[in-house]
Amino acid sequence: MRRRTAWFILLAGFVFAAIYVWTLLPGETRSEEITITVHKEDDLYDIAGVLEQKDIIKSRQLFYVYGKLQSGGKEIVKGRHTLFKDASYRELYIDLKTKAKERKGIELVISEGHTSRQIGEKIQSLGIADKHAFQKAVRSAGTLTSEQSEKLQLPDDKNGTIPVLEGYLYPGTYYFKEKTEAAEIVRQAVERFLENTKKLNINKERLNDVVIIASIVQKEALLDQERLVIAGVFQNRIKKGQKLQSCATVQYLLQKPKARLRIADLKVRSPYNTYLNKGLPPTAISNPGYESLKGAARPARHGYFYFVAKQDGSGSHYFSSTYEQHQNYTSLGGND
Repeated sequence: MRRRTAWFILLAGFVFAAIYVWTLLPGETRSEEITITVHKEDDLYDIAGVLEQKDIIKSRQLFYVYGKLQSGGKEIVKGRHTLFKDASYRELYIDLKTKAKERKGIELVISEGHTSRQIGEKIQSLGIADKHAFQKAVRSAGTLTSEQSEKLQLPDDKNGTIPVLEGYLYPGTYYFKEKTEAAEIVRQAVERFLENTKKLNINKERLNDVVIIASIVQKEALLDQERLVIAGVFQNRIKKGQKLQSCATVQYLLQKPKARLRIADLKVRSPYNTYLNKGLPPTAISNPGYESLKGAARPARHGYFYFVAKQDGSGSHYFSSTYEQHQNYTSLGGND
């Protein structure tokens, strides 16, 4: 009887130790970031529930036990936290108990779909860096570290006339001191891009095309579940030699986006105008989020060549295989 009890205690101790060590280990990759808000009334079990719901952790109960063993959850700071999926419980707990002021910097949020121009405006308004210096850094592949450059295949632009790093400024929350070097901001955003896209396993040779398509998808799609489908539409058009005819690429040329483009806008001569030119624009037209990048890397396979937005407020689209079907959907109230 004593021997059986001893074996049970030993086995239970081994299982507990294995679980505890497992929670300390990070995942194999760093996937996308998720922002959560810890409210004043939230206790440790509530917070663990939010983490599980957001798919940041697999087990609410295990994280709760881990937090209880640390400090009972009393050290967790109320407010907004940006966390990595696949981080270890230890890393997550450290992030949750870190105060914003301890991050030593001004908070910069790069939103999904923002252009480098919009990011530059925000950076200057926050007093982090000069917007013109930032644009210059975005236009030069020489801004990157040698290690970053080896992982990317950027368009050749010796004159510095196009934003070659557009699309690689990964959306998320950053912290910088006042008067930070513009190039350092770009390097950190690109490093975040490399970390977050690692598990997509995109070949270097096709990475730039994927980023460009993802940047267009980011602007065209409102629903995550449609990003793969819209990426598939663009893939089909490219394979068939058709023009992409994306309004988003024309909007990129404008100082201020329009609610609806005019016929004259579609005739503006520029390599970014996909109504006039076949193939992809020279660079990305926005800085896409993870779902758009995933959609462009792994587009859905289907027979659609057209899509038009529904006007029911759902944010979804009609998809069609022929121009005749597309015209029918447009006449039903679609917004082309």
